[in-house]
Amino acid sequence: MRNVVFRGQALVLLAAVLSTLGLRAAAQEASSEKSPKEGKLAAATKPVAVYRVDYTIREMEDGKVLNSRKYMLMAESDGRAQSRVGNRVPITLEKGPTYDNVGMNIDCHVRERDDVILLGTRIEFSSVVPPEQAPTPSVNYPNPVFRSVSSDVTAAVSLGKPTLIGSMDDVTSNRRFEIEATVTKVK
Repeated sequence: MRNVVFRGQALVLLAAVLSTLGLRAAAQEASSEKSPKEGKLAAATKPVAVYRVDYTIREMEDGKVLNSRKYMLMAESDGRAQSRVGNRVPITLEKGPTYDNVGMNIDCHVRERDDVILLGTRIEFSSVVPPEQAPTPSVNYPNPVFRSVSSDVTAAVSLGKPTLIGSMDDVTSNRRFEIEATVTKVK
């Protein structure tokens, strides 16, 4: 009987030792992992890449440039940048006037992946069509007609080299819109 008690005590002791060793190993593993706060601190000290993104938007007709506009944004790698430029145009309704925005909206996102720069771009631009170019010209037509173009594209670009990232034909005229981007690493 004494031998059975001794074996039982030995098993309990062995289980306690293994449990303690297991807890120590788990504690060491946990201490070697970074806490969420430490992980954020390490991420914050990681060097940040900053890019300058230059856009050129050309309006062309029969191969001739009618209008060219330039826009520049600064974007952090894996961050977003946006620009809004425009006017509010009044529209007359039965209940009274309301307004619509016209102009240029640009959103961009620069990502660096395995020596490739990916430029995500969403561009929306709109303008008021002159009355004489409206689809149904009328002196009595009280509200403006809007022309709008939008593009949402992701393109691989080479640093410092202008890249044509989009081209669209206007469905109501012989005009073509081209979007060119140049990405330069600043930091």
